[in-house]
Amino acid sequence: MANTTGCPTNSVPATLPIPQNITYVVIPDGNTSDLWMASCCQPNPVQVVNDCWQWCAVPAVYTNGSVSPDDIAFRFDDCFLAAGRDISRSNGLLIHIGNRESSAAASRSRLTLASTAVVALTVSVACVLMV
Repeated sequence: MANTTGCPTNSVPATLPIPQNITYVVIPDGNTSDLWMASCCQPNPVQVVNDCWQWCAVPAVYTNGSVSPDDIAFRFDDCFLAAGRDISRSNGLLIHIGNRESSAAASRSRLTLASTAVVALTVSVACVLMV
């Protein structure tokens, strides 16, 4: 268990040394023995960063096809409360949506393909009109 003296109970800094390529949840509390956090993060492990904040990679069950931070936060908050979170000791929550370069590259590829199709269609229509 980390020394949490002087740690905030209701805030999470926007930037922490956690990998940015994953979607994760962070709460104020450096105590990794909290069963409610472990329960809501399963199957992913709970980790502590800078002695004051617990975090875990968001399990797929919370994303359910959504990458909306609000949707994920509501689902986590419901789980935390149902599992017995002590909000007098920890009542903040931050959701980080991971940076996915492969998704951006895929989006660019779809855009390029769509643009090529529009140009080809325009050229075809122009050729038909000229005849």
